[in-house]
Amino acid sequence: MSVYAIGDIQGCYDELRLLLDKIQFDPAQDQLWFVGDLVNRGPKSLETLRFIKKLDGQHIVVLGNHDLHLLALASGVRKLEKYDTVTDILSAPDRDELLHWLRHQKFLYENDQFIMVHAGIYPFWTIEEAKQYAQEIETILHGDHYIELLFDSDGPNKWNKNLKGLDRYRFIVSAFTAMRYCDRSGRLDVNEKGSPGSQAKDLFPWFELSKIKIEKSPPLAAESRALGSPEGSNAMLPSGRRPRGFPAQAKSIQETISAACGRVVDKKIIFGHWAALRDGDMLDGPIFYSIDTGCVWGGALTAFRLEDQRRFVFDISHPAG
Repeated sequence: MSVYAIGDIQGCYDELRLLLDKIQFDPAQDQLWFVGDLVNRGPKSLETLRFIKKLDGQHIVVLGNHDLHLLALASGVRKLEKYDTVTDILSAPDRDELLHWLRHQKFLYENDQFIMVHAGIYPFWTIEEAKQYAQEIETILHGDHYIELLFDSDGPNKWNKNLKGLDRYRFIVSAFTAMRYCDRSGRLDVNEKGSPGSQAKDLFPWFELSKIKIEKSPPLAAESRALGSPEGSNAMLPSGRRPRGFPAQAKSIQETISAACGRVVDKKIIFGHWAALRDGDMLDGPIFYSIDTGCVWGGALTAFRLEDQRRFVFDISHPAG
């Protein structure tokens, strides 16, 4: 059995099916994890939703911002936007069944090695806190009063554990589904969407401020070779990026990780949402793995095999590659 995490599909149904052919997906044995944003912007959101729903026990879904947008449209609390491509779902005969299924998906999922979220984990939360907060909003979304989560209104942009009611819930939803950048105080800026380096000077990719670090000492040999040996190779953050202001030559990878991070976790984080994290900006371990490769924007659709962290890509511009 293999488990594959699939990047943001956004209605790119044909590309999804071709990618599954490429990895020789076997629904009798394999499992698919979907990192959210199943729908919208692409041409076949309805087909995508129907297909994933029919996978039954062979799939795990976490919700993204576009999935919540669809639920909000269906509930009448938002209006269609210029580039929305979900009207086929809203007028489908099985609309209610599909939306009920979508509403009962997760915001965070974990197994013994990996955690999957759509946008990321707020850098000032522990893993245990993130799991607790995800459960809070899942309980609301799965209940009778879920519409209050879907209103398109401004909430707080900075976490405070004393937040209550809608302010609390809206921040949690933003962190799990819309986050890319924040400042050192924890203030989110969900409007910045470019690749790292294009943002305002006071903003950082959330993973550069994350307090998560590897619970391994010393690192595995393979990680040492990939990330730098203790004798003084180039040091990198767990995100795969060099810490700002950190010397080019570090004494050890453990010192590098400890300098950048504080909280310990033995799991790896899979996330999507940020299509600009492609090519040289892609995160490929040892802790963070970004798998949104911008299929709907003319990029590629990625399947990430958990057992060996291998990537399989269906590239629209090079479909045979």
